[in-house]
Amino acid sequence: MRNVNVSSYILLFFSALCLSACQSTNVSTRPTPSLLDANFPEYSSYKIESSEEIFALDDAMKSFINTNTAEQSGDKAKLTHLIKAIFGQAQLSLSYQAGANSTAIETFHQGAANCLSLTIMMYAMSEHLNMRSQFQNIDIPEYWTRRMGQTMINHHINLKVYPRESKNKALLVDFDPQENIEKLDATLISKANTVSLFYSNKASDYMLKNDANKAYAYLRAAIKKDPTNTSAWLNLGVLSSQNKLYQQADSYYRMALNLKPGFSSAYENLALLYERQGKAQKAKQILKQLHKKRLANPYYHMINGDLAMENDAYSKAIQHYKSAISLNNLSHEFHFKLAKAYFENGDINRSQRYLEKAMMRTKDKRLSERYASKLSDMFTAS
Repeated sequence: MRNVNVSSYILLFFSALCLSACQSTNVSTRPTPSLLDANFPEYSSYKIESSEEIFALDDAMKSFINTNTAEQSGDKAKLTHLIKAIFGQAQLSLSYQAGANSTAIETFHQGAANCLSLTIMMYAMSEHLNMRSQFQNIDIPEYWTRRMGQTMINHHINLKVYPRESKNKALLVDFDPQENIEKLDATLISKANTVSLFYSNKASDYMLKNDANKAYAYLRAAIKKDPTNTSAWLNLGVLSSQNKLYQQADSYYRMALNLKPGFSSAYENLALLYERQGKAQKAKQILKQLHKKRLANPYYHMINGDLAMENDAYSKAIQHYKSAISLNNLSHEFHFKLAKAYFENGDINRSQRYLEKAMMRTKDKRLSERYASKLSDMFTAS
């Protein structure tokens, strides 16, 4: 079966640099820090979606599933046909949207979802078909994106669905632009873990909107659902730091490190906290070590290229994207970004060349058509 890319949950941090020797910091077992109910008293007035609401299907969804699987014999054929109907332009034509953190019902009706929301919907649909499914956490390299002027670091989950006729052989449902996802390590996570990640994502949305009380309500719910959710502890540290609760922020970052030793984003935010507290030397040491560690990660160069593009520093962006390509020449995303940088820098010939390379490297038909259209526009204009 052709993989259909499905998922991702988001950690939020505010910086873009960061470690290995920092692991000498004491990250042994720590008591769970107290939460911030007294600092965000309005949290209890917000309704948080229950697990049942997150995974619920309505009549329209059940009808869609039944219609698109009725003529198929066997679970594998049913699942394959259902996925084609979800993504096919002739039917649901669901599209990816990074900020669309939604329940299964919302995802179906709004026609857009991020990776986690899409995975949730697929889990609920496979349950309706009486198939067993399991969520997987994928150990991807640090991968950054930009939303609303802030830097987001993404983690990734996907779904294993077990057709009844295939015994223990699962079909992988995965919605993500990363290449070679099947070669990365995967760990099974529970439905409760996934609900907690959903709450973390919702909290990130409200943090971007500067709605601290709603963000706290969702972070609190995430931690209550799964106290091992490192993204929730990290974002609670960010929220605390934004509200000048520096001692609490420190304890939350260290809790994240206790759960995940060597967690670069937690160290980075700890360094940012040190800067705010006037501890410049401690911050500088962490950031220097993190920078050294991340030089081997092509996505680190990519996000620095993105930041340079936002500041109209096109020559600098070109160098960053070239560094990314030198580490991973197979990524269509790196070539496309380099094409954009050359275009903005006035070098149309090189822009066309790298756009062609991007088009050759993508397996996504829609994306290939998009690249081809941009290439055609360039040739028409030149």
